[in-house]
Amino acid sequence: MVTEFKLLFEDDSDINIDKFQQSLPANVLVEPRNDGIYVVIESTDSEDEKCQYLIDRELDRYYFLTNVRIRAEMIRSGVTLTIPIRWSIHGALPEDIQPQKWNYELPLQLRLWSLASATDVVIMKLLLLFQIIELTPPESGYPYYNDPTKSPAPLAECKFVRHLLTWQANRLIM
Repeated sequence: MVTEFKLLFEDDSDINIDKFQQSLPANVLVEPRNDGIYVVIESTDSEDEKCQYLIDRELDRYYFLTNVRIRAEMIRSGVTLTIPIRWSIHGALPEDIQPQKWNYELPLQLRLWSLASATDVVIMKLLLLFQIIELTPPESGYPYYNDPTKSPAPLAECKFVRHLLTWQANRLIM
């Protein structure tokens, strides 16, 4: 592997490439190219930070000997770029909003919510929403609906509706 640097001169100074190469260690190669002068250093990584130290040290020495200041800019394969993104929020965030305390189920519930919001198939939407509910079942389990004189508990009703939807979806698929 090699780490490459482009040499940037502070002014329009010119260097004798042969003598400059002679002054450098054996693992450092000076290469004139169409767009400037490059230094290639043998290294264990293509962007080895230790090489930056080595070339800076040699360029400091060169400056001391010649009074020509040169900077070495590492040629990087990845470039960091900041792209501003704007979006609108339908409702205002609460004033007391805090960072999320994540658990195992919440990322999956948010993904299911995203999928449910994106689909136009009503049965699929309802099944996804019921899966969100079922990811956090009550600690006591779903209550049974045994007494027809009373309204069912909301969770029992939810479970019943989910079963009806699953039955309807299976019937449509077959």
